[in-house]
Amino acid sequence: MRRDYLGNPVGALHDSTLRGIDDFVAGLLGYETRAERILAAADAEPGSCIANAYAGLLWMLLEAPAGARRAAQYLGAADDHHCWGVAKDYSQDQIGAVLLLARLEIAGTDVGPRWQELGHHLAARARDTTLPFLTLQYLYGLARAQRPEADTLLDAVRRHAACAPPFTREVWREIALPGCEGLHAYASGDFGAAWHHLTSSVPRMAQAGGSHAQRDLFAQILLDTAVKSGRSAIAQQWLELRRAADPNGVPLNTALAGVYDELGLPELGRRARERAMLTRARHPD
Repeated sequence: MRRDYLGNPVGALHDSTLRGIDDFVAGLLGYETRAERILAAADAEPGSCIANAYAGLLWMLLEAPAGARRAAQYLGAADDHHCWGVAKDYSQDQIGAVLLLARLEIAGTDVGPRWQELGHHLAARARDTTLPFLTLQYLYGLARAQRPEADTLLDAVRRHAACAPPFTREVWREIALPGCEGLHAYASGDFGAAWHHLTSSVPRMAQAGGSHAQRDLFAQILLDTAVKSGRSAIAQQWLELRRAADPNGVPLNTALAGVYDELGLPELGRRARERAMLTRARHPD
């Protein structure tokens, strides 16, 4: 089994596929400059589920005129080859699927019934409080799948936070518990409650574990919570900070345009939309 530059095992037979996957992970925020290699990797090795999954996500990020159709094509290939792992009870495959589906949704993709399928396999994690960072992702996956086990796991986290060993108690009480409460609220559409909990958890998420790329998902969820709960001034500041790394990104500039409209700054909104349109134009079907 080959490994990407982060050391994660990947289903890739050819060097070009592995390079394409590494390009995607390394350039997630600056995806556009490496788009051709990512797509070429998926086209060259249609049996690589992860390369096709990344290509599908890329098309949704680019939002070209045919973006949704092209994304569906690549995601279908990923599904056919068991995108999120052969051992679907394996924790790393499960959280990898949560991360992928969540990022797709934040980018504006309809992921279809994939949450429900994943939730079926996550149900066995309903009382899993072994590691806080994993538990956060199990809970979000269960909540997005609308599984009753999400409530069971949230209750288990509440109990564990109250009696965790001294060396992990702070992480469970001050990071994992409010994080789980916030993710559950976010998945349920209660963005006010999500904001209340996530603002105390996400800034300290590094203490719970995970890589920078994994933790960035929670930062994206908090940002989306700011937008959806009407906290436009804060959302504008955070979006502009992210734009330093992703100046022409379509989802980012589309969100930024909406925020500027809410703030009564139509000219800045127009410029953000123009940046998004120029990126789409550079990636025609």
